[in-house]
Amino acid sequence: MSKKRHVYAFCVGLALSAGAFAAVAVSGIATADPPPEGYAPDPPVVPSTKQWVFAINVKEGVVSLGDAKSATTKKAEGTARVMGRFAIELWCGKELLDRVRFNVPGMGDGPRRSDDHRILKKPRMDLITTHFNVRIADNPRTTNAKLIDRATGQETPIAWPPDAPVIDAGTSDASSAPVDAGKPPRDAAAD
Repeated sequence: MSKKRHVYAFCVGLALSAGAFAAVAVSGIATADPPPEGYAPDPPVVPSTKQWVFAINVKEGVVSLGDAKSATTKKAEGTARVMGRFAIELWCGKELLDRVRFNVPGMGDGPRRSDDHRILKKPRMDLITTHFNVRIADNPRTTNAKLIDRATGQETPIAWPPDAPVIDAGTSDASSAPVDAGKPPRDAAAD
């Protein structure tokens, strides 16, 4: 009989501690708070035969947009959902229509801390220079767009629609990028 009481006491204690942990997590004491403005979740994928290919230029760790070109595909494709520090977002007023996230190859996840007083400092990987393309499916409802650094919260408006000639997505202009964050992964079964 005493064994049952010990098991019962253990279960009650476990339940009480789980309840206390849940109360602390809900109150925000033990968890990190999200950014004050927060970010909307990714919207549903909307396939389109018209795609936008944005040139991303990085000079000594500073990310900026280059030219944007529209491209057409034979089959409607949606924007791939990937994780990344940076994002290009398409908006219609206050409604998020689409988002492509990407990371800069070789660059860290966040800005470098200036208060790093360690003797053996981390190497400077945040000052790289490169360029690549990202692709996002077009949405005809788009009224404005922006480039976002999700680590710092910095937003750069993008003139919409970008004035560029239409190119074929199969040409080397749209596929020469070392990284195409907006391209969905290839289906191995289709080969």
